[in-house]
Amino acid sequence: MPRSLAEQTEEQLGGRRSVLSRQKRDHVELDRLIRKAEHASGHDREAVLNDLCRLVFPHAFAEEAVLWPAIRRRLADGEQLTLEIEKEHQAINELFTSLETLDVDSDEHHRLFAEIAAAPGGRPGRGGRPAPAAAGGDRS
Repeated sequence: MPRSLAEQTEEQLGGRRSVLSRQKRDHVELDRLIRKAEHASGHDREAVLNDLCRLVFPHAFAEEAVLWPAIRRRLADGEQLTLEIEKEHQAINELFTSLETLDVDSDEHHRLFAEIAAAPGGRPGRGGRPAPAAAGGDRS
């Protein structure tokens, strides 16, 4: 049965420099930044959101450009799996675009950010998806 990246060691993910290890570290940092943003306000909240954006968009690009093609080639359901995650990424992108027009301390900003944090792809530290063996994840 495939396991989440969160359940695998760095060695099982291909070593410190593997794309899967980097993605796992990114997930930990993304979760930390989301929690920090949820409790921040004013300029502190803006700074955390900027840090979050600087990490989340390259992270998603790495998944979509490096991992998804391998998954699509090797797994029978790879196309469907990656399509679902890409849709989640797109929904999060659209929410972030909406956030840019709002005051960071407004109720609407907090409501939209809560949607991001609650989205399946928005809070990676909550167990995550299984790492398919096609992408280098351990299926044992």
